[in-house]
Amino acid sequence: SSMLAANTKIMDLPKLKAGHMVNCVLSEVTSDNPGDEITATVAVAIGEKLGCVVETTGVNKDPQDIADEAEEMVRYMMDRRGVEIKNLIIKCESTTVKNIASVISSVVYINDDIIDDN
Repeated sequence: SSMLAANTKIMDLPKLKAGHMVNCVLSEVTSDNPGDEITATVAVAIGEKLGCVVETTGVNKDPQDIADEAEEMVRYMMDRRGVEIKNLIIKCESTTVKNIASVISSVVYINDDIIDDN
């Protein structure tokens, strides 16, 4: 899990300058068991003062149950800090394994210095 600053903006990932490092919250799961359904999920809750990010994964679990788990986790984090949620975003990625597979869901932290405006 991770925290977000009060002035955090949610945006599509822009083109970044080559060679720069980024921080992220990464949800990743891999399986080599054919037939497995694998799911990676991140949840972001943003309030006036701060925000929280959580990640969770599952194998052979209903993707909606994993999304619900992530939502419960991030709501708990915000509630413990006494912050009302203004915006809630949950993203899940799932696939069924044929041979070997991985799924990733991520929240990437960037700043204006690394955005490639060209």
